[in-house]
Order: sequence, then C-alpha cells, then structure tokens
Amino acid sequence: MNTCWFTIVTLSIFLLDHIAPSESAATCTKIDNCKCKTSDTEEVIDLTSVGSTNKTAAFSVTTSDTWIYEYNGCHAFTNTKKQWNNGQYCSLPNIAGTRVFLDPTNLQCFLIATMDSVKFTLPSATEVNIEYGGGTYGETTVIEWVCDAKETVGKFVAVVATPSTLNYKFRLTHACACPGGCDDKGPISGGGLSTGSILLIILFVLLFVYVVLGVLFMKFKKGAEGRDLVPNVDFWTSIPGYIRDGFQFVVGKIKGNGNPSRTSYEKM
Repeated sequence: MNTCWFTIVTLSIFLLDHIAPSESAATCTKIDNCKCKTSDTEEVIDLTSVGSTNKTAAFSVTTSDTWIYEYNGCHAFTNTKKQWNNGQYCSLPNIAGTRVFLDPTNLQCFLIATMDSVKFTLPSATEVNIEYGGGTYGETTVIEWVCDAKETVGKFVAVVATPSTLNYKFRLTHACACPGGCDDKGPISGGGLSTGSILLIILFVLLFVYVVLGVLFMKFKKGAEGRDLVPNVDFWTSIPGYIRDGFQFVVGKIKGNGNPSRTSYEKM
C-alpha cells in the first residue's frame, strides 16, 4: 500500500511540475508587423491573414460618445468607412487605427495609430498585445489579441477609449492570436494534439511502465505468481468496492435512507 501511494504522489508531482504554467514572463519577438515568435514555446503568432486589402478597415466599434474606432488587423488602410454626406471619405496615410466622429455634416478624423511603430508583448499564453504609436496628438493604442481557436471572423470591442487621455485599448478575439494557430493564409486545421490528449498519453505511458516494472519486481524479487504478480493487487481490487459503496451512500442520502449502503457508519 505504501508503495502504491508513493507512486501516486510521485506521479502527481511530476504532472504538476510539467503542466503548471511558468512564472517567468514570456516574450514575443517581432518578425514583422504581422508576426512574432514566442520565447517559451518558440511558436509563431501570425496575424498576416487578418484584415482587408481594399483600403478600408475590417473592424470597427462605436462608443457611447458617438465616436467610431476602426482597425484593420496588421495591415494599414487609407480610407475610413464613414462618409461625409457628400460621399467623401476621410483619407489618412499608413493608418493602423482611426477615430472618426459620426456627424455626417462635419466629418472629423483623427489618427490614433500608425504601422510605423509596432511592438509585441505576451501577457499570457492566450493573449498577445500589439502597441502602436504615431497618433495625431501622440496617442498610444493597444490591441489585445485574444486567442480563440473557434473564432475565425474576429470580435472587436473597445476596452478603454478616452480621447482626453490619449490612451486607447481594444480587444480583438481571433483564432490567429493563438500561437501556431495560423499561417499567412489563415487558420491551420488540425493543429496537433490538445492538452488533454497529451496528458492522457502521459498517464497511460506511466501506467504501463508502472504495471510492467511492478510485475517484473513481484515475479523475480518476491517470487509471486498468478494474481499476486499485479503490484499492490489488494489496493486495485478494492477500488470497485469503494466506488460502489460511495455511490450507494450518495444515493441513499438523496433518498433519505439512514443506512444507504451495506457499510454502516458509526459515530466516533
């Protein structure tokens, strides 16, 4: 029994040591305006496929103060979506993000980010941030790219949009924010084994090694035969009984029976 519990504790420590996230801060080294490489897993976050190529922004959000904010992924755009009542667009060079007033008679356009200054940071394993500068009045804009493998269109929302502070933050949820989730053409299908699958493989491998080494030990060291070859056989054969007793106890409690299982529990 002691050997069995020692094995379980050792396995738990091994899994915790290899599964728990690292406390050290990972970074994402810039490859170009659309890509960076993570320092921990050395995977590439590729945003090349996100955004339109028709000179307008792919994403926009309107805030309560009637400003519309536009963004086009990692690609620059030159024309805003919003028009004056005479059909003209607001046109600015090398735009990464804009702030446009929704008054159709007096279109106001402000550049809040350019593609000339792009900085990647990696606050977590499921998020990469891109910081832009170059705004009309020195604005700083951060786009939080959040990993969601099922989101291939993109959800764009405003987190902080306060013109008086010149600081802006938006969140874009997309599959391409996942490390290794996209290439320059878009999301990569069949991105490998999931974390759960990897853990199951590790568990079964360790269980196989435990059984084989245990049988060899019992056979040649203890001289055991038959069912006694199984390491800690008494512990493993008692598990079904414990499960049955626990199930009967819970069912009995739900039904309100005093002694729900064959085992009675006496007061200490």
